[in-house]
Amino acid sequence: MVTDFNPLTVWLYDECYVRFSAIDYDPKQVSNKFIHLTNNSIGAYYKDFDKSHIKGNMFFQDDLRNYLK
Repeated sequence: MVTDFNPLTVWLYDECYVRFSAIDYDPKQVSNKFIHLTNNSIGAYYKDFDKSHIKGNMFFQDDLRNYLK
């Protein structure tokens, strides 16, 4: 994250995370906002939202690494 340009101030985080949408992408349902949005507060309104699934639609770096193994 850049918080200033003069002097240049950049913040880096060691631990990243990945967010997923509330439902899997389907090109036949492009108007469904839950396919595109990754905000957990919005995704929770989806009728089949599973809060226990991947920690509310996100993987921390180690979780993603383990999942991909």
